[in-house]
Amino acid sequence: MRSDFITLAWGEDRHGADRLMRLARVRHLPVVREDEFVGVLSHRDLLQAEMEERDSQLPSPALETLRSRPIAPLVRRDVVAVTPDCSPERAAELMLRHRIGFLPVVEEGRLVGIVTEADLLRAAYVGRAT
Repeated sequence: MRSDFITLAWGEDRHGADRLMRLARVRHLPVVREDEFVGVLSHRDLLQAEMEERDSQLPSPALETLRSRPIAPLVRRDVVAVTPDCSPERAAELMLRHRIGFLPVVEEGRLVGIVTEADLLRAAYVGRAT
């Protein structure tokens, strides 16, 4: 579990979320409202929404207005999450079964960490090297 992570605020707009993901070089970000974990936004969700809006043949100024819309409708709220006592093996099993690359670590409704595919690969690699 990684306890150093960044989050998106529930009220963030799409442009800010996209910018943060690009700067941090991440594909998923947990979304919080105050201290409560509410869901996950993926870069894929942002891209899909933008592609659907571009397909609607809106003029460019209208597309910019859409990018300023809140992320809330795009946030996945029914996500698989784990608790801090989850083993790396169980986290990997959940990721494989659900075909996901990111697990929020939640305790009593609060986000306390994250686990990514890269974290598990790193743990497996370092574990074998030692």
